[in-house]
Amino acid sequence: MPSVEQSPVQHSLVREIDYGTPPAKTEKSVTLSIDGRQVSVPEGTSIMRAAMETGIEIPKLCATDMLDAFGSCRLCLVEIDGRGGTPASCTTPVAEGMVVHTKSERLDRIRKGVMELYVSDHSVDSLDRSKYADVDLLDTAAEVGLEEVRYGFAGARHRNPGPLVQPLKTTLVITEQTAETHVKHILGKLELRSRHQVTEWVSRTDLDG
Repeated sequence: MPSVEQSPVQHSLVREIDYGTPPAKTEKSVTLSIDGRQVSVPEGTSIMRAAMETGIEIPKLCATDMLDAFGSCRLCLVEIDGRGGTPASCTTPVAEGMVVHTKSERLDRIRKGVMELYVSDHSVDSLDRSKYADVDLLDTAAEVGLEEVRYGFAGARHRNPGPLVQPLKTTLVITEQTAETHVKHILGKLELRSRHQVTEWVSRTDLDG
């Protein structure tokens, strides 16, 4: 009986979009501007999700659309016209007429500073993603443009972090709500005692040298 040659089965990997926060459950919509793009979304939607729905991905570590947002990683910060500070986009709801900026020199500086602290306490010894292909943290570090870790790795050259950051012997879970599989490569051994402390510490640190 002649053999039948079978063509190889081709598999395709489909990357599902993670919008960062769950969808809002309301029929009322609001319109806002994100990086110059107009977007209409249900009232109560997070800025992060609204941005993702218009094709703008804001850097994040702890946020996922499978869990309610809790704003621990402090990477998804944005600027809003008429408001002070840099609120977390995952926990800040949209509002009618809101004007949001997801990119600026200020945001870049803060994100790099926060990521530098995370990486400095991780188990890696470089930013080489080819060496640590399974460490998502380094992908995010590259996303925010981090090119140098001045504190060394494993906290080797931390400049008196005091009560704000304490290295742990075990993998950190940002909060009890975060799944272990979601954070084991992301946060390494860094402990955040409150969701605001790292951002405040970075703001007080001379990030330019």
